[in-house]
Amino acid sequence: MPKLAIDVALLPPKKIMDICIGINARAYLNGWTKDRLNKTNFFPHITLFMGTAEKSDLKMIKNILQKIANEGIAPGIILNRLERRKNIDGTRPYFLNAYRSKKLQNLHERVMKDLKKFLTTTGTTKMFFKKKNEEEPKNSNWLNQYEQKAAFKNFHPHITLRTEQASYEKLPLKFVATRLVLGHMGTSSTCRKILYEVRLPKPQST
Repeated sequence: MPKLAIDVALLPPKKIMDICIGINARAYLNGWTKDRLNKTNFFPHITLFMGTAEKSDLKMIKNILQKIANEGIAPGIILNRLERRKNIDGTRPYFLNAYRSKKLQNLHERVMKDLKKFLTTTGTTKMFFKKKNEEEPKNSNWLNQYEQKAAFKNFHPHITLRTEQASYEKLPLKFVATRLVLGHMGTSSTCRKILYEVRLPKPQST
């Protein structure tokens, strides 16, 4: 059995998720995208890590994420800009940029370091989540180049909206990201299936 392509990500709360899904839904109705964000198998998310793992490794990864949650604090997120950026696969989707705060950067680096053994440069599309009626992902570039092109000093936190045309003016959006998930990756590094979820404690109010 092939390994699973996995990601570790932050999921936004319902209100923010609904906004992202709404932007994407308008794009879908206008014929600008074929992908539909949702809350069941196409989650809006902020990626912190990508790699591969055997199914037998998942319990170990769950324990690592639980330890991170036990020792950490949920980062405050500020979505401050709607932007486009060229992807490795040549597409230029819109995304909501997240301000790279020190707390968010530290959480990313903690996850990267604790899950270092699961980083990869040899992942294949066979490792991705795919429904029976879906096409196989075109490539695994994001997965294999994540550490080199999107981690540590190149970490670029954002929520991809899965469309090359979009508009939204009610920015910034602010929230506390308490949902830390281990996901099964799909097309273009999407978070398609939640394998495990832990809750990061909210900061204490002063």
